[in-house]
Amino acid sequence: MKQFLIALAVLVAACSSSRPEPAIEASTHSHETASPTPALQPDEFDAASPVSVAEAAKAAGPDVASVLYACPMHPEVTSDKPGKCPKCGMTLVKRDVK
Repeated sequence: MKQFLIALAVLVAACSSSRPEPAIEASTHSHETASPTPALQPDEFDAASPVSVAEAAKAAGPDVASVLYACPMHPEVTSDKPGKCPKCGMTLVKRDVK
């Protein structure tokens, strides 16, 4: 058993020393020096909502149904009917207004 372990160690050492290490070179391609990605600019959808969903439903009066649809990612985006969020495109989720 001892001879087997010695032979295995010699074999591993021989295999690891016979394989050359790959050279790591820095890339010098000219197309990689392009201008950086432009920064995002704020738009009208970035403004905070002045009222909450519940306050908006109360202000609308009793004629409005007690269900609103809101974006899961942007709760300030609400609608009285199903649809998509104008900020992220996610489907609006039904929320009960208490």
